[in-house]
Amino acid sequence: MGQIAFDLPADLSPAHRDAVERVWLAGGYDGAPVPTRRHQANGRLTLTRAENESVFAAAPWPGSDGHERVVTSGTLRLARDAYPLLTELARGAVNRVRSLVAMFHNAGLPVPQPLADAVGRVSKQFGRVALKSETDTAAVCEVIDAACELADNCASRLTEYRLQARLNMDGPLPTKLGARLARPLPPDQTALFTDTFHAVRIVPQWRQIEPRESAFDWSVMDATIEWATAAKLDISVGPLIDLADGPFPDWLTTWTGDLPNLAAFVSDFVATVVHRYKREVRSWQAFAGFNHADALGLSEDDRIRLAARVLEAATESDPKGERTFALAQPWGEYLSSEDHTYAPFVFADTLIRAGFQVAAIDLEVLGGAGRRGGFGRDPLDMLQLFESFGQLGLPLEVTLASGVPAVVPTALGAPPVRAVYWDTWSPADPAGRVPATALVGADGADERLAQLRSARREWLRGPVAFAEGSG
Repeated sequence: MGQIAFDLPADLSPAHRDAVERVWLAGGYDGAPVPTRRHQANGRLTLTRAENESVFAAAPWPGSDGHERVVTSGTLRLARDAYPLLTELARGAVNRVRSLVAMFHNAGLPVPQPLADAVGRVSKQFGRVALKSETDTAAVCEVIDAACELADNCASRLTEYRLQARLNMDGPLPTKLGARLARPLPPDQTALFTDTFHAVRIVPQWRQIEPRESAFDWSVMDATIEWATAAKLDISVGPLIDLADGPFPDWLTTWTGDLPNLAAFVSDFVATVVHRYKREVRSWQAFAGFNHADALGLSEDDRIRLAARVLEAATESDPKGERTFALAQPWGEYLSSEDHTYAPFVFADTLIRAGFQVAAIDLEVLGGAGRRGGFGRDPLDMLQLFESFGQLGLPLEVTLASGVPAVVPTALGAPPVRAVYWDTWSPADPAGRVPATALVGADGADERLAQLRSARREWLRGPVAFAEGSG
């Protein structure tokens, strides 16, 4: 049993107090959160974990730009004395930027002098506040904010370097850019969609397709496939099964917690959808949310078994098609609860090691929206996430729903990423999970739509035609 205690300043703003009261511990090779018990009293927060290993602290910090982001400390050892939490978060934020600038130098990438000077200033600023006998709350918060702004600057430059290098070497990128939909769009929105995206991910609605057992209604799904085909979009279908959001037919919930029967029904539905549309579709997102959700009352091990059955059903129905799956909360925020043990990376690695042929892994970067979202992340966190999952040796896909403008070029410029999908086209579309980030609403088109359109025209190639029967 290991404990780490933190002293919390009494003069924190409400937003900063909310942040430090949600702090968690993380560690290991993938920096995943660890199960933690919390106790807070008299200005001190004590976090207890099962293992006696060094960890780092993380907190969802309210950014000066209005977007929440995660800030982390450096590595902390177990100690009797309490750490000053804000000072340690500032130390980690500054070290993160200094390490990135050092990486630029080692890689031979240019570091503009104003950026180097700014990093020097924030380092000295941190030194001054760290040496004080008592925490200067306002000054430490300023250091964290300044370091976060510099991290964004560094991430933006790294993205620019990567994008330009790839464009110079190969010309326009083959990365797919699309959005999720569950129904066809009217003509005016179709023009907006096809002018912005050259791909679409069509999300089957099981509740609508099979409202009663073995009684199917394919009208909406057929119309959506026909619409996407006529629009000459690169079509992906899925998730075929979404364990977090469903939507499941009411009759299926009768079997909650019953893996054998659930697996039979799920496999039958997957096989039926794939068989019906395999002439028009070559890419199937088999499932999503299995690493973190238990909407059908299944344990973690049972969710792994069900994931395997879904992949088997999709493979048997369309051996020439490609299969992907999506991971919810890819940074693993859900692991701070003792109800979970599989980190997102471990969940994916387990399926890959089992021998399933998977074409890509989708990472859901949905921000803090609902139970599916995690804490807000900055572009540098995203780059590190892509590098981490790139170690699995598979291409990555990314589903985005974020208000941070830099996330789009960050995802498109990352070498492992082969496709980027925006989560929510319209609040009226059932596939959207984050209405606040919808691209089209009652007030017209959101500014993100123009950003996505510009990115497509500047960096990307058009869609690749899919010939029936091709693999």
